[in-house]
Amino acid sequence: MHLVAERAAGHPASLDALLLMAQLVTHAHTAWHDEAVPRHARTLLQAAAALPQDERPTETATLRRALVEAGEIDAAQT
Repeated sequence: MHLVAERAAGHPASLDALLLMAQLVTHAHTAWHDEAVPRHARTLLQAAAALPQDERPTETATLRRALVEAGEIDAAQT
């Protein structure tokens, strides 16, 4: 799964990449847990959050929420 996460991390303006990554983070605590998934998800979130407000997909909040709920970032981050 880390290859999928790595590829998605390169597309911060993509709605699909943000939603896919949120799903990977949400389900990363299953048997196939891959430590690289949360790392790539944090990279994607940082890149998406750095986009100008009018270019930032609303799905950025979905990924942020998934990372917070998974305990991968603090709610105060980004």
